[in-house]
Amino acid sequence: MRSDLHGRGIGSPLFERALGRAGGRVVGLDGVLAQQASYEHRGVVLAHRNVRWRTMGGGERPDDLVELCSVPFDQLLAFHSAVFGSERERFLRAWIERPAGHALACLHGGRLAGYGVLRPCRVGAKIGPLFDDDPDVAEALVTGLLATAGPGIEVFIDMPAANRRAGEVRAGRAMEPSFETARMYLNGQPPEDVPRVFGVTTFEFG
Repeated sequence: MRSDLHGRGIGSPLFERALGRAGGRVVGLDGVLAQQASYEHRGVVLAHRNVRWRTMGGGERPDDLVELCSVPFDQLLAFHSAVFGSERERFLRAWIERPAGHALACLHGGRLAGYGVLRPCRVGAKIGPLFDDDPDVAEALVTGLLATAGPGIEVFIDMPAANRRAGEVRAGRAMEPSFETARMYLNGQPPEDVPRVFGVTTFEFG
């Protein structure tokens, strides 16, 4: 929202109108912690926290990673849908169109075991999504994506605090928390496989 419109009571009516359009569908949001109580008054329920971690790019890309575009799309879509909880083919096709090295995958016996995407942002770059079967795969992909970002570039990754295994990826790295949100839902929760989410795609789109 434009800074000159802050404090004019516009946000609440817009929020209520959006909920009205959603009807009985599941609605998710990542709210700042200061607004968590306000959302709860509207019946929105806390699912877990997401923490933004900051680190620096650089290093070497592991040899066993492949470009994500080399993975058959139907295999990628099935993997993504199982983690995210619903199919979003059009979004996924657009999201993974990245330069070489910015969208990487890890295969085990020809089977997709995880993938991650690096994208530029206003400050530095962000990793997300980072969906993986286990911390070792997530570790390899983070290493590869940080190498792509390059030395001296700030890199951010939003990790669900509910995924305890994500701590294994941060161990041994110089990573510091810089921001935190409350992931909340109205009208139930989607069947998201949080233990396989090592990096949220984006707070705006989940």
